[in-house]
Formats: sequence, C-alpha cells, structure tokens
Amino acid sequence: MTGGTALSIAFRSESGEGNMLRKYLEELKKIKMLSPEEEKALWTREANGDEGAHNRLVSAYQPLVFKTAVQFHLSEEITMELVQEGMIGLYKAIRDFRAEKQSSFRAFAELCVKRQIITAIKSATRQKHYPLNSYI
Repeated sequence: MTGGTALSIAFRSESGEGNMLRKYLEELKKIKMLSPEEEKALWTREANGDEGAHNRLVSAYQPLVFKTAVQFHLSEEITMELVQEGMIGLYKAIRDFRAEKQSSFRAFAELCVKRQIITAIKSATRQKHYPLNSYI
C-alpha cells in the first residue's frame, strides 16, 4: 500500500461473522500512510531509541499485517489470531531492520510477517504427540 490507497477487503457474513474484522478494518483505514521522508525520519529517531517513532512505525504497518493475515482465507477468529502473530512478526522486523543497508523495510516486514504467520499455522496443526496421546 502506497500513498493513500484504501484497504478494501470483502468478508463473508454468516450470522454476523465478520463484525470484528470489519471494526478492525475501519480502525486501520484511519491510519495515515507514511511518506518516504517521514519514514526515513522515523527510522533515524527509532535508531536513537525514540519510543514514539517506534510506535508510529508499528501503527503505520498494521494494515500490512492485516492484509497478509486475511490472505489465508480462514475464519474470523483464526484470522484475528493470525493478525496477532503477524504483529509479532512486525515487531521482529522493526527490531531487526537495518536502514543503512538501503533495502526496503516494507519488503522485509512482509517477509517477517508472513514467516511468523506460517510458523504459527504449522505449530497449531502439528501432530507431534498424536501417536502418544491416541494410545492412552
């Protein structure tokens, strides 16, 4: 998402399903996107330990996390869980990103968020102890 591109995601509505996601989406639409100059200034401030800059970076990239989580087309509850996992990935991306390497934070964040979500899905569906528990 660049500039002022709005998020537009359709949700299936089965007995009110999607209300939580719609509310979250409405909140995300209020977030102002960063210009390249603003982002550069925020990274400089964040490198100096400015918590306000860190929080602004997190909020600016929340729509990216949401967009990534919805791509898995799972139920509303699971999607919200994936958003939480994606936020962990976003925090890790902000922590590990090095602005001096001249790479795109957006691409790095997408990678970190998607990896975190996929790892969470794999962990949740893992049947590691199934044979042991099925014989009891």
